[in-house]
Amino acid sequence: MTDRDRTSMEGSPACPFIAYEDERDERASEPDHAHRCYAEVRPAPRALAHQEAYCLSSAFPVCPTFQAWARREAAQARTDKAAADATAAAAASLTPSRSRSVA
Repeated sequence: MTDRDRTSMEGSPACPFIAYEDERDERASEPDHAHRCYAEVRPAPRALAHQEAYCLSSAFPVCPTFQAWARREAAQARTDKAAADATAAAAASLTPSRSRSVA
């Protein structure tokens, strides 16, 4: 650990995706050049002003990067559900139905 002011991410109103480049579970309580945004496919640095306005505040849900992540996650969930529904429908069509004999 370095001398940086590390803060645990629990109980903070900050974005859950902002963290140190070398320590995914920690971040400073102030903007830091070592922070990375893990909402990106490849974690990327954010400008100090951006961190102050979005990442390290309760305003993170309106961050464009956070919103893009939310859209990707929602699209993936729909794709996963559609695939599961298609698999279930295919399995149901392969299952022979049982006819009851009437005596």
